[in-house]
Amino acid sequence: MLKVKDGEALVVDGEALDTVVGRTPAGHAFIARIYHVRDDASLLAHLNAITDDDFAVGKSMHFSVSTTRLHLFEAGSAGSRSHRNEIVIDAKPGRYRVVTTNYKPDPETWLLLHLLANEK
Repeated sequence: MLKVKDGEALVVDGEALDTVVGRTPAGHAFIARIYHVRDDASLLAHLNAITDDDFAVGKSMHFSVSTTRLHLFEAGSAGSRSHRNEIVIDAKPGRYRVVTTNYKPDPETWLLLHLLANEK
């Protein structure tokens, strides 16, 4: 975690990808990085179908948050692109488990998902 002006920054590794943020039915935030999707309608349908169970086989790590705002940055994005596409996630201070997994619900869809689960 890196300190930024009004919160903390979460930096994800890898190439620059289109990225969206959603919530599972249990209320956990997740980050979806889009490798491939047929169209916007199918993306929305897949995002709405994601549950905590989709992260059961993912790799996990932990980090602590001391503010209520997480700024998401991609390591593969140039600074100017990061500022134009800045994503801020509202979070509660505390310890978080991040689980990363590939999500391929059909042959036309590939998302890299990061679950942010507050462990309170």
